[in-house]
Amino acid sequence: MPVTSGDLAIVDRLALAPLFVAADVTAAGWEEIGTNSARGGGVSNNDGQSQSPGLALDTLDNPVVVWQDRPFNGDAEIYLKAWTGSGWQALGGSDSAGGLSDNGGDSLNPSLVLDGDDLPIVAWEDRTIGNAEIYIKRWDGMTWAPIGTGSGSGGGLSSNMGESRNPSLTLDGDHAVVAWEDMTSGNAEIYLKRWGEDSWEQLADSATDGGISANSAASETPVVAV
Repeated sequence: MPVTSGDLAIVDRLALAPLFVAADVTAAGWEEIGTNSARGGGVSNNDGQSQSPGLALDTLDNPVVVWQDRPFNGDAEIYLKAWTGSGWQALGGSDSAGGLSDNGGDSLNPSLVLDGDDLPIVAWEDRTIGNAEIYIKRWDGMTWAPIGTGSGSGGGLSSNMGESRNPSLTLDGDHAVVAWEDMTSGNAEIYLKRWGEDSWEQLADSATDGGISANSAASETPVVAV
């Protein structure tokens, strides 16, 4: 069943592991989206710690859920499932092993949007190289691919000397826009980049020095919208 227009979907977690999803689809109250999506193992339904969920609705109002998933003996990876109308489905192995991030360090704090074709784009904080950087990938219908060379590995799209954390993602038409909290200047500032025709671009000095915030206080946990 799709989530009908105007209704609300929520994501929650209890204890250490499961993600739960419910939708207000009837006047009687909250209903699960699929069997056991709000009890037992929930949507995630694995042995790891499933945390920091995000949710988006496609054009049919079906939910897509992203989260960070940490096995009890490994690094956190980014997992994702989409509701098809009859079940929760992974996209290209996005709910097991390395998930969509699939790298050697902790992948944390995902941010999710769906493009005009209902294909998910996910940005996250990644610690594979030791210093936290911002990575991004898009599901192209066959595989999870970085948006631009190097944006899903190495220095990612942030590619600087400071800790880059807590990304927020939106779309400006067909162009991804990512804001994040950055420590490059020595003080937490808000940085932003936009995907242009073939590269990640600043808007003025939005990803250097003081960034967008440019003040003496700690600027943290951005939210971006267009």
